[in-house]
Amino acid sequence: MRRFISCVLLVSYLSACTKWEIQGVSPQLAAVTEEHDKLWVARTDSAVVILEHPRVTGDTLSGLVNGTEVSIRLVDVAQVGVKRFDGGKTLLMTAVVGMAIMGALLVSTEGLEDIDWGRD
Repeated sequence: MRRFISCVLLVSYLSACTKWEIQGVSPQLAAVTEEHDKLWVARTDSAVVILEHPRVTGDTLSGLVNGTEVSIRLVDVAQVGVKRFDGGKTLLMTAVVGMAIMGALLVSTEGLEDIDWGRD
């Protein structure tokens, strides 16, 4: 039973398969920040940060980086990325984990042939 619960938990974590999808820096950036809790931000000086709780106020993008408030002028933002569900990665991981579980079950039941089941 413990194995079954572990397998169910493992498969449920696979829904976390995501990727950063690059968005253009545009006037719609304010709407993007309202939809997402985190943004991947590449600055024009090549620095990259993950901005938590992003918001746009005037000409500034603000949020938290490692718990510290950070403000970036919009003219200094080169690219912005948002987390998106990645169906391909999820499908691949589900297939790999499924095959691993099947293999483990086959290996663990291999010795059942040697058990005397009381049949004549």
